[in-house]
Amino acid sequence: MSVDATPRPRILGHVAGLVGMAIAMAGCGDQETADDAAQTPSAPVVTPSTASAPAAVPTSTSAAAADGCPVDADTLFAALRADKKLAAAIPRSVTSVKDVVCYQGYATAYTVVNVNEADPAAIVYRYDPGSRTWKALNLGTDAVCTDIVPARVIPHLPGCVGS
Repeated sequence: MSVDATPRPRILGHVAGLVGMAIAMAGCGDQETADDAAQTPSAPVVTPSTASAPAAVPTSTSAAAADGCPVDADTLFAALRADKKLAAAIPRSVTSVKDVVCYQGYATAYTVVNVNEADPAAIVYRYDPGSRTWKALNLGTDAVCTDIVPARVIPHLPGCVGS
C-alpha cells in the first residue's frame, strides 16, 4: 500500500486561510467594552494552589481589574483573615485555602484543614473593583452562596454547591 504525499495546493490554501482567520479573530478578542465583558459568559478561572504559592501581584489586564479574576489562594486567605467574624469561625490551624475558582467578580475556595480536626469549609468572596480588593462574604459546608451570589454565577463556582 502506498500513500500519495504530493501536496495538494487547494487543501493547503484552505488550511492557510483557516489559520489566517484564527489569527485575525484572536486579535479581536480584546476589543469588547466593560459592559460587554460583564454580560458575556466566560469560563470560570481555576487557580491551582500550592503551599508555596507566590504572593499576590496586581495584574495589568483590564479584565482582571474589572472582576478580579484570576485570583490566588494567598489573596483570598488574606481576605478571610481580614474579616474578624469569619476568621474567628475557623480553626486556628487553618493556614491557607485551596481549590480557588473565580468567575465574574466572585470566587470560592476551601479551607485547608486536618481532616481529623474539622471538615473543610467553603468560602465565598466578592471582588470590589473600586478598592481592587477581595472580601470574604460567608463560609460553611453547605449553601454558602444562597442570597449572596447572583443565580447566574452560582453554577460556575464549585463552592456554591447546595446554594
